[in-house]
Amino acid sequence: MIRALKVEELPQVVPMFHDYYASSTVPHQFMDAELQTFLTRILTQHQGALLVADSGGQLAGFALLYLTYETRAMKPLTILNDLFVAAPFRQQGLARALTAASGDWAKAQGCEEMIWQTRTTNIGAQHLYDQVATREAGWIHYAQRLE
Repeated sequence: MIRALKVEELPQVVPMFHDYYASSTVPHQFMDAELQTFLTRILTQHQGALLVADSGGQLAGFALLYLTYETRAMKPLTILNDLFVAAPFRQQGLARALTAASGDWAKAQGCEEMIWQTRTTNIGAQHLYDQVATREAGWIHYAQRLE
């Protein structure tokens, strides 16, 4: 079952964020309290959503969504920023279900599009993404570190 995580459940999802970043080709460490504060702000200010896959009462995965805007469409836009399924629950269709539920959430916000990106090395995710979305070409992604 895919559902929106409630703010009071945030402590239950934090360990999955640790697993998510530990399995990344670009590992990241964070303080639990900082993540909970950040996610609380996103959820309570309606700037996004944290959807979770619930498998028999156990959290099995998540999709973190951000609501932003797109000038050309002059409509809101959803960014699927993070998608993760815990190792014991993989290959059960949960990533596909989380992606579909993310699209449903985006539509409910008035969005006509949901976007996301993945690393070129994340071949497993690309297999799913190529089935459920159009791979966009012609753009070069830039990031500027603001210190």
